[in-house]
Amino acid sequence: MGTWGVGLYQDDSAADLRGMIATLAKLPASGDRILQIILDNWNEPVGLGDDNGPTFWLVVADQFERRGIACTKALDQALTAIDTGADLRDLQARGAEPNDLKRRGKLLSELAKRFRSPRSPRPQPKRSKPPPLVVETGEVYRFPTMEDKAFNPYLPSWEKGGFKGDGFKPDGWGALLIVAVGRAFDWFPWCAASALTVDPARPPSLDDVLGARFISEEQRGNYIVPRRNHAKKMGLELVGRLKLDSAKTADALPTAHSPQIAVVIGWTFSPEARSWRGRPGNGVRVSDLLASQ
Repeated sequence: MGTWGVGLYQDDSAADLRGMIATLAKLPASGDRILQIILDNWNEPVGLGDDNGPTFWLVVADQFERRGIACTKALDQALTAIDTGADLRDLQARGAEPNDLKRRGKLLSELAKRFRSPRSPRPQPKRSKPPPLVVETGEVYRFPTMEDKAFNPYLPSWEKGGFKGDGFKPDGWGALLIVAVGRAFDWFPWCAASALTVDPARPPSLDDVLGARFISEEQRGNYIVPRRNHAKKMGLELVGRLKLDSAKTADALPTAHSPQIAVVIGWTFSPEARSWRGRPGNGVRVSDLLASQ
């Protein structure tokens, strides 16, 4: 069980859910559709009698109301969690003291007022076309690494990067193969990428990549949300483009998660972007994915 507190967002899962909704709020879809996407991709029980279930509905209702996303079900479930005492019982079961419950009760009272008189719905986002894919299937990128890890693009700069805040100082190289691209929920771009077993002592060439394997033997890389600004901050450089066989790459996609999960969580190129050292292992051979000439 993660950390929790009296405040609505002192709960670990609540903070994750808030981030998910921030992403999905950009989708040109109704509140009902956004809620269904959340439910389809949330890996914890959400019943009002489940551990942390009431908090789920309070967070969804709070975020939807703040953002002007109309969704009757979210508001109704949240109000039921408040009116029936389900939320307070849940916190009590998790060890909340009487004073904590009193403070939570005050918070719930304020939330209930908002949920019963929500702000006017916002206009549904309208865009003529979805965001660009950013990368293409078969593209190969190289990038600098420090202690076998690429720069974390969520940090402000190389000067303030590194693992102790003393700067990102490259001492090696890595390479990524874009195995597939697509769109989650018919809108958000994703890519499947895998780090490769290239020599970290020098910038890899396309020939180096053709003789390489995937570093990951079981997971086979990661699903990623490609962002131009992240690629730029990490120093990703396009080496070339390989013509891949779609049937072969279908058997070489990541297995641990899904593109939808990557999008709602917001995974970036790191930590998949990394250097390789040691034995090549049994990862997928890049040459085995090429289309026949």
